[in-house]
Amino acid sequence: MNRYRYSFPVLWGVIVGCVVAMGLETESQAGSDAISKEAKETVEATKKYTAQQKEAFQQKVQEELAAVQKQITMLQGKTHDVSAGVRADLQRSIHELEKQKEKAKEKLVTLRGATDDRWSAMKSSVDSTLTDMKQTYRKALSHLP
Repeated sequence: MNRYRYSFPVLWGVIVGCVVAMGLETESQAGSDAISKEAKETVEATKKYTAQQKEAFQQKVQEELAAVQKQITMLQGKTHDVSAGVRADLQRSIHELEKQKEKAKEKLVTLRGATDDRWSAMKSSVDSTLTDMKQTYRKALSHLP
């Protein structure tokens, strides 16, 4: 009996140590699960936000294309009221504006099919095309008296 006298506290210490270690492992696992869940939720929220931004931009481009078409129609109507020299310059500008509008339409179609990752790179290209259209329109207006 004497030789087991020191064994009991050691055995008890091992048991308590194991229980404590198991509790820490459970907490660690729960923490990892929470972090993993939070990361997944963040990724999903980012994807949803990107999709919303993409949709809003596509709508904006569609509206700008409709506005450009109205501007082209207005400019075409004005070609009858100007001299032959101004008319030729105006028609060149209208032709250029129509080419840019078609280019923007093609980019919009490509943009609609783009992945969310590729969307941001394409956005700047579409923005550039829209800016070019606005400059061409201002140039066309400058030909009018």
